[in-house]
Amino acid sequence: MGVAKNRVFCPACGLNVEPSLGMEGDVRTVSCSLCDLLLDGGKPLAAVPSDAATGAANAALETVMAAEDTEGIRKMLVRLLGEKGIARNVIAAANGEELLVHHHQYLAAGKAPQLVILDVNMPILNGINTAIAIRAAERAWGAPPSPILFFTSTLCDETFKRVLQFTAPAKYLNKGAEGTPEQFASRLVEVLQRLLIPGAAGATPT
Repeated sequence: MGVAKNRVFCPACGLNVEPSLGMEGDVRTVSCSLCDLLLDGGKPLAAVPSDAATGAANAALETVMAAEDTEGIRKMLVRLLGEKGIARNVIAAANGEELLVHHHQYLAAGKAPQLVILDVNMPILNGINTAIAIRAAERAWGAPPSPILFFTSTLCDETFKRVLQFTAPAKYLNKGAEGTPEQFASRLVEVLQRLLIPGAAGATPT
């Protein structure tokens, strides 16, 4: 965690931000003042595969669904999830409507993705409306909620925090923050740690 002028680095925002201090029991916690991601304190993080040598064969997740309308980012995301050993199978879609077709097919077959990644701004059906439709379909089929990671190029504000609460378990990742592909991959893994590991620091309650 980088610190500059009393600021802390938030992997979700990709920025040095003002810290928000709190307590979890008798442990001091440090959270991002923008997106509320827990950055330090509380329960320790479990490991998420982060080395390309791990390989897809040992990936933590069987299936990830991702909707991203920018082809270059979509291809990079598919590559990163495989190289970092996060997912064995990535189903990529160009918009929310296309992703929902795959998602409904999975639910009808009695299956569910272990993670859904949604770009917020997409044609036909945006990421927020797609997430709401996913949660409604899960309730209709009696399926557990798949964790959702939202991609956006804008800063997280109070309105988007309410979106995260309504669609929980969900987290935010600013894809527009400056940095190299390697730095983006590192931020992605850090945020996924907080989203995917039950009871980990910053995990959204289900």
